[in-house]
Amino acid sequence: MSKAGENDIKKETDRYKKIFIKIKDYYSISNELQSYKNYHCCPK
Repeated sequence: MSKAGENDIKKETDRYKKIFIKIKDYYSISNELQSYKNYHCCPK
């Protein structure tokens, strides 16, 4: 494989890792909000 091809793959991988981390952060934040709401709001 050429050096340029390897660099492209590395760039793509890094990009996907960043996106994945953002998604993971988003889910953990929304889970925290959900449990916060459940804790503070009385069930009706």
